[in-house]
Amino acid sequence: MIDDTAATEAGIEFQRALGRFRASCYVPRYAPDDLTTSEMHVVMAVGHACDCGDVPRPRDIGHALHLSPSALSQTLGSLEKKGYIVRERHASDGRSVAVLLTETGRSVVDEGVCAYRESMRELRAYLGDDDLREFARLLNKVNAFFQEQVDAGKMMPHPHRPSRDMGASAEGKETARALV
Repeated sequence: MIDDTAATEAGIEFQRALGRFRASCYVPRYAPDDLTTSEMHVVMAVGHACDCGDVPRPRDIGHALHLSPSALSQTLGSLEKKGYIVRERHASDGRSVAVLLTETGRSVVDEGVCAYRESMRELRAYLGDDDLREFARLLNKVNAFFQEQVDAGKMMPHPHRPSRDMGASAEGKETARALV
């Protein structure tokens, strides 16, 4: 049987650590000075979609980043003015718009991927492979628990959570391998 005091203390410690982790949102510092965080996220999302062979549409980007159509439209307009993206008619569907990177946008994405890979290498060196695997195992276990709670109707999913199988596909695993 679990000691209630120890369980409560462990739960509080977990909640505090989780709160600090979620609030930190550390990202490598690689964005050009003229890009906001939101603009950088959009540029990286366009780059990721293009790298996966997709031609992203604004609605795809907005859905992936949980941006409202008006916020995304404003961000895309700003990125277009700054020369990071262009919007063109979609080649396979002339009714929709494709968002494409310019050479400047592509270089920002490439630099961002390199910075992210380096930060992951540094994290791996800091933690070591065993701790990194253990951390991943525990995160997966916590995620599985919460998904079971959602499936049982005991909890609601976070409104901004990615799809259930994000990263589970062969493409997602390959992307993760390439980044580490």
